[in-house]
Amino acid sequence: AQCRVGTLAPPEPRKVAFARPGLVTVFCDISPNETGTVCVTPNHASARPDSTGAFRLPKLPPGKYTLCVWSPLNGKHTQAVEVPRHGNLSLTLGL
Repeated sequence: AQCRVGTLAPPEPRKVAFARPGLVTVFCDISPNETGTVCVTPNHASARPDSTGAFRLPKLPPGKYTLCVWSPLNGKHTQAVEVPRHGNLSLTLGL
């Protein structure tokens, strides 16, 4: 999806509500080379990696989940994971 919020004078904010999860590309009308990407998630279970690439999701109930990872360089990858009843889950993604 794409999003254009129009021309804004700094520091004028513009709020945009997204109707569904997914990646949204944001364009700048003043500087065409400036773009950004917003990753809209369907729930609170999301995280951004630190400078080493590590991330920590919020606590989740035990069960089976699909982990979805996206980066501008490597695209989207999914992996099935099972959160145990006790202890932590640690995994390494082969991206």
